[in-house]
Amino acid sequence: MKKENTTKEKMNQSDFWNLPEVKEQQEIQKRSPFRSKEDIKAFYMIKHILADKCGHQFADEYMGEYE
Repeated sequence: MKKENTTKEKMNQSDFWNLPEVKEQQEIQKRSPFRSKEDIKAFYMIKHILADKCGHQFADEYMGEYE
């Protein structure tokens, strides 16, 4: 019986930042004033995508909180 892999594999940084859904959120950040509601929401959406791809702990360590 094959053991199920419960940890998510880390993807290449370049591949992550080139995902269409990440690029879409970056565009929102570019169009939005710094610290605006839209900018903050886009940041956390990128973090959510990262957590989905690489795990919550990695996303927390890599991105931290919006500052």
